Formats: sequence, structure tokens, C-alpha cells
Amino acid sequence: KLRSMYVCGTKKDQDKYLLIPFDHIPGNALRLESEDGTLQAMLCTAMPEHMRKSLTALIESAIGSNVLHQREQDQDLLFQALHFSWYNRFSTQGNASADHLHPSLSQKAGASRTNHFQFCPRTSADYRNFKDIYLNLTKNLAPDVEIQVQCCDSLPLNSNVPLFPFTGLVFNFNVSTKGHWDRGDLGFCFVMAFGNYEGGHLCLKEQGWVFDLRPGDFIIFDSSGTTHFNLLYRGCCGSIVGHTDKEFLQWMKDFNGWKNNIYLSATRRSANNADEGTEYIPYDNLFG
Repeated sequence: KLRSMYVCGTKKDQDKYLLIPFDHIPGNALRLESEDGTLQAMLCTAMPEHMRKSLTALIESAIGSNVLHQREQDQDLLFQALHFSWYNRFSTQGNASADHLHPSLSQKAGASRTNHFQFCPRTSADYRNFKDIYLNLTKNLAPDVEIQVQCCDSLPLNSNVPLFPFTGLVFNFNVSTKGHWDRGDLGFCFVMAFGNYEGGHLCLKEQGWVFDLRPGDFIIFDSSGTTHFNLLYRGCCGSIVGHTDKEFLQWMKDFNGWKNNIYLSATRRSANNADEGTEYIPYDNLFG
């Protein structure tokens, strides 16, 4: 059925979709690729049953209230979200600043004021305003949603993120989205469903795929280059999302232009040669 939907890797009928049910996944994991072998999506249904059953209860206990509400399938309402994320967008660039001048004393030419808070990656308002909820959620969910890769070791002050390799963690409650691209994100995102619901399928428009995600199932796909949306649902439904701000590429390249500033030394201690001081890791070498 998959092969019959495409001509030279492009969907023949833009209004046609193929349902990919969870009970037809070989080995609890499915990798879906384009014609040239590029990863389009990866679905995993391997979460143990006892973890599935406790997932929603853990989230509600961490929030401290019942944030999930019953919804009928014909209701199209707004939904709540908590963004516990790191962002680098709209950062103050240091390329034109003197390397010997402290950044807090720098002034942007031609501007009446300079935003000294945005020299480096920073946390979202929800992260700062709901710090207790963030700590409760990440502590309770650590065994359930932990995937390991590299990339987050460049955050200021050796800060950690709970959902590697993503720098952003979002909780959506009573979620139902319209078709959209997350243009501010870098490549792939992570989505895990939770709740007690029927419907709410995740749809990828360009590929023509519909995923019936159970609580605890997760999918990774290119949210910045794929139109995606949810079908309406009945019951209580939420999602955990991992994403990364695409402006982190600028931070990783030259630390927003501050790599040569003597007060914001863009150096990193070598893991293999800790006694030999520090070294600057060029952007071209970050990915091996």
C-alpha cells in the first residue's frame, strides 16, 4: 500500500492518507524512509505496559491538579501548553563588539538600548514561572522519556536538559492541532502521547501517513519540514514534545559572535584531556 501511494517519491493523491496502526508494527519499532533512504519518521511502541498505565497519573501528580479534561469528538477548542525550553532566537550578536569589552558594557550601534539578557541561550518564561512544576515533571518522568545523544553540552553554565538530544520540553494538555510546520525548530522533534482517549491520530500531510498513537507510544519526525496535525478525539488527551530551537546552530558556530570575547570565553574542557586546559571546538567538528 505504501508503494502504491507514490510516484518518484511524491504522493500521487494529496487528499489520500494511509493509517499505520500500532498493532502492525514489527518488533515494536518502525522506521519510515523516503525514496533516497532519508529518515522521514520513526515510531516506537515498546513502552512496557506498567509504565503506560502510570504515565498520565505521574504527569497529573507532578502538575498538582487535573489538567486533562473530557472532550467530545466534535469539540474544537483551544488547548493549554507548558514550554520548558531553551531558546537562542533573537539573541544579541557580538560580532561587531570589541573583544576586550565586557558584554554588559556593550551598546548596539544606532540603538537607544541593548538587550543584555539575550547574549546566550536562555530559558522560556514557563520554565522560570513554573519551576516547581518543571522539576516535578522531569523527576517523575525521567524513567519514561529518556533518549541519549549528544549536542546539549554547549548550554551555558553546564545546564542539563531532561529529554536528550532536544533542548526544549513541552507539555500539551487537551491537545488538538491544525496543520502547521514548526519553522523555528531544528529538524526532528519527539512526540509522546498520554491520557485516556479515542481518536486524536497524528497525521503527516506530505507523506500521507496517519499514526494511531497509544499512551506511551512515541514518534520522531521532521516537524520543521512536514505539515502535521491531529484529528479530533474523545476523552482526555495530551502529549510530551521534545524540540530544539534552530538558532542553536548560530550558538554552536561562534557562540552568537562572542567566541573571542575575553569575558565570555568560548572554550570547552576536553573530556579526554581534562588536565591539559581547555580548547575551542570549531563548529565544523561538532558533528564528527
